[in-house]
Amino acid sequence: MVLRSQFQKATLVCLITWTIMIAGLPVRGQDLIASSSITGGSSVFVFRSSRKAKKNSFVARRKSKAKRARSQRNATRRRVVNQSQDVAKKNRDRRNIDQVTPEEFAKIEIKRISPEAASKVFAGLAEYQLERDKVDEAILAYEEAVQLDKNNKDAVLGLSEVYTRKGDETLEEDEFDKAQRYYDEAIRLDPKNSSAYAGRGQVFDEQEKESEAMADYLKALSIDPTLTQVKAPLGILYYQEGEIAKSEKYIAEALADGADTAETQYFLGLIRYKQGRDAEAETALRKSISIDDSNDDAHYYLGAVLNRLTREPEAIREFERATQIDAKYVPAWFDLGVGYYNQERFAESVMAFKQAISYNTNSTDELKRIYNESFANIAESYRQTNELDLAISNYRIATARITTDPELFTNYGFVLGKKDRWNPAIDSFKKAAALQPDAISYANLGWAYYQRAIYDKSYNHPKSRIDESLRLAKPALINSINYNPNFVAALLNLGVVLNDLGEHSDAVVALEKADSIQKNWVPVMNELGIAYLRVGRYRDAIQQFKKVVRAEGNNVWGLFYLSESEFRNGDINEARKIQRQIRSLDRKMADRLETLFRTGKI
Repeated sequence: MVLRSQFQKATLVCLITWTIMIAGLPVRGQDLIASSSITGGSSVFVFRSSRKAKKNSFVARRKSKAKRARSQRNATRRRVVNQSQDVAKKNRDRRNIDQVTPEEFAKIEIKRISPEAASKVFAGLAEYQLERDKVDEAILAYEEAVQLDKNNKDAVLGLSEVYTRKGDETLEEDEFDKAQRYYDEAIRLDPKNSSAYAGRGQVFDEQEKESEAMADYLKALSIDPTLTQVKAPLGILYYQEGEIAKSEKYIAEALADGADTAETQYFLGLIRYKQGRDAEAETALRKSISIDDSNDDAHYYLGAVLNRLTREPEAIREFERATQIDAKYVPAWFDLGVGYYNQERFAESVMAFKQAISYNTNSTDELKRIYNESFANIAESYRQTNELDLAISNYRIATARITTDPELFTNYGFVLGKKDRWNPAIDSFKKAAALQPDAISYANLGWAYYQRAIYDKSYNHPKSRIDESLRLAKPALINSINYNPNFVAALLNLGVVLNDLGEHSDAVVALEKADSIQKNWVPVMNELGIAYLRVGRYRDAIQQFKKVVRAEGNNVWGLFYLSESEFRNGDINEARKIQRQIRSLDRKMADRLETLFRTGKI
């Protein structure tokens, strides 16, 4: 069966500005695009979510560890070192050594005294040097003392302390392997040297050996609870390991013990963010930034918090600040693009997503996801601005990389359709249906087949080709209704297809059901009127087209079919009255009605 009688070749699809929320849709937030055919019938495309649905930021999905600013990390390390050295000084009362000055040492004839006595002299000299922070001289003297008498426990304890101090020095110089050797030896000499455990914990921390670092920090605390400065890095490590309760405990204790630093406030902010305590997260992150503005991650997470508090303009400023601090901060560029997109600043959104792509190394799964999603979001931005060719080129890249997102394939198919590229559009809708076989997927697939039929008819392609598209549209739409019998979009589209196949009685059934679900929706009323008209139910057709005209007084197609219905129902005067109204709107359509009145045919 051919399509309904056609006018001359015309533009295939006119995208009307309706955005209609339909009762009976399976998911909230969808909207429809009504596409008007060259005969005035309307089929609808269904977006899975609102055409202007907000994009999701990446921060909530981040799996990578929170970045620690180097300056803040170093500040935390210095606090640990300073406290551990203070603790070591207090622990000197564990040994009983009489200090020996260099002058006194010079007067002692070491070779004339026993090794045990000489060991005590060297230990006394070492202690003197250590008190004056001459670490290298103290090490030499303590090593000599221990070599002379391995049972000199005080010298062993002293040597453990000076090795710890030497470890601290090399740690400050970022010589981590060398520092660890000093700490290892210090612990071997004195298993109760809490300062050495604290120092070695920092070495492991720097090398991202989290479990070893935590074990050493905990050991240091168990030996000496006054080593409170290790609580902050310990809390940070628990956060990185995802143990939020333990992280909160140690960060809170660190703050209570006076470690009110940019880093502890930053991680407190992250903890509160994870807990959904956004107001507290904002307070902590702002305090961290007030202490040290250089942490791009603090600005990034503050932006995330402000987003959740629906303060989008402030969030955007924080994301912008993060990219100012680190121009290659890919997640911040991505979320900045999201922020711009959600404010409908689409050109800026494209710029930000392009930055997220250009600086992306793809070195982790997380960065790969950002890279792929950036192309998808650029495509969406271009779709919003109707830059369809640019949208298509980015959709092409995105769908090659993101193969499991039915909404992406749905939107890609829609844009291809707007460019009358119906074959690849249908392929895209097929992929969406394979990924998510539901009412929406099959309704859109049926819609695309129908639009292809209209397109082919408008360019006088063979009837067999047109009929093939209509025949493919019909089962797709029936499939959609099988998934959701009350899905108005599919019922309407099926009615349109059945009308064009000449199966008008079946079209009436589908369209009457659509009309019962969604009252007074013009596309359904108009199409149902056409079905009534073609099966000879002229009075019912007149009633439907009058509803259309009441809803939209200048709906030329409603008026046209109303005039035809009145004519076929035998009221030529009423038909001509409507024809005169049409003439002021569209002279060609009025002339076509004149042909109908003279010949009985359109």
